[in-house]
Amino acid sequence: MRNLVYLDFDVCEDTDGLQTWSALASPAAVHSALLQAEVQALIEDLKAHLGEPGPIDDGHAWDMALESETEDARLTISLHLSGSQALRERLSLWQAG
Repeated sequence: MRNLVYLDFDVCEDTDGLQTWSALASPAAVHSALLQAEVQALIEDLKAHLGEPGPIDDGHAWDMALESETEDARLTISLHLSGSQALRERLSLWQAG
């Protein structure tokens, strides 16, 4: 497991204990491939340990929304993850360093 370099999450919790982690990253264009690799590695790790993302109300352990945009060779990624204890525990292993 490695520390996150480009993704810095803000966390919000609702009254039912559901937490949402939100990150917006837009590094210099030279780092676009590294940002993509970091996002992919995190998502693959979450899938491997928590299963496929999907609606929490349908029984999934976590859900996500991922958006990306490239402008002038600069990549911007917006990543939102939702879940409760299992997701929180998995993300704690990826703490930004």
